[in-house]
Amino acid sequence: MALLPKGWSRKLVVSEGARKAPMTAGERALFEEMARLRFIVGNGLKLLAASELTTDGWRQALVGAEKNSAKIEEQLLAIRSRAGP
Repeated sequence: MALLPKGWSRKLVVSEGARKAPMTAGERALFEEMARLRFIVGNGLKLLAASELTTDGWRQALVGAEKNSAKIEEQLLAIRSRAGP
């Protein structure tokens, strides 16, 4: 049975949408900044919730985010890729 245009076009869109397209340099930089911000805010909120938020703790979170930005980005990409499209 032949697919109608609606059927084959939907199939094409779904298959193309599932492909992983590489990020441009600008997209990658923006993603890294967002991942780092997510890390900083998450750690800050954890410290705040545990009543352990201090100036030194906050500074350590900032320094950790700066030193480990590539690792943080890769971890977030791995989480996103496991979650699917």
